[in-house]
Amino acid sequence: MLIFFRSREPAFRYIFFARKHIYKKKISSNAKKDAAAIRAMRLGFERNLCTFTCLQKLKPMKQKKKIFEQHLYHEIEDEDKAEEYLDNSLPLIGLVVMYFNGLEKSLDSIICQMFTDRTDATGLIVLHKMSYSTKVDLFKRFSDEFHLCCENKIEEFENLISNLKETGRLRNLVVHADWENTDDDGYTYVNLRISTNGMEQEYLQFSEDSLKEIIELIFTSRQQLGNYWDKRNEELYKN
Repeated sequence: MLIFFRSREPAFRYIFFARKHIYKKKISSNAKKDAAAIRAMRLGFERNLCTFTCLQKLKPMKQKKKIFEQHLYHEIEDEDKAEEYLDNSLPLIGLVVMYFNGLEKSLDSIICQMFTDRTDATGLIVLHKMSYSTKVDLFKRFSDEFHLCCENKIEEFENLISNLKETGRLRNLVVHADWENTDDDGYTYVNLRISTNGMEQEYLQFSEDSLKEIIELIFTSRQQLGNYWDKRNEELYKN
């Protein structure tokens, strides 16, 4: 349910809009087609997993800023167009969340094995309530120590760390974006920046292509992580 709020306008109008929107969705004859399209999209990414082996530099998302003026509000001129844009983007947003969670769980598993391969309990106690970025830092510290001991840094390690960090940054932008305030050009409110120049509202344009690129980066990072772990074990047990 997405409700588009505008400053100083009656809230009941949007409650009515939301109910109308939900009712329309419930009786939509295209529901099964929509579900099939999402499933096909997901399977397409998973089938192409083997092709996501290196990071292609992501195209920067378009950004715009707006000076804050007295009240925090967002201009949405064409609500139907904005809704259409969101309908196309929401499945991709869900895939970003789902696949990122899988990447984080893979990282958790590897860190647990870095502590000891006898049990996951030690690692899970340490990782409990730890943020993703802190997990990446911990993984890097363990790996740096390993590289010093074996006197051999595994190829693509720095690229892996860079991808893991960038994946987390982009995931946070997607998850914490204010999707209810997406305009008809696809610009979504992401942040209020406060500086010596005053207060500015920041917006990013999450296009379908940019969301797909984020998903591809998640796959790339997960595959690189698995490849690194295999090479690390080969180095560890080669003698």
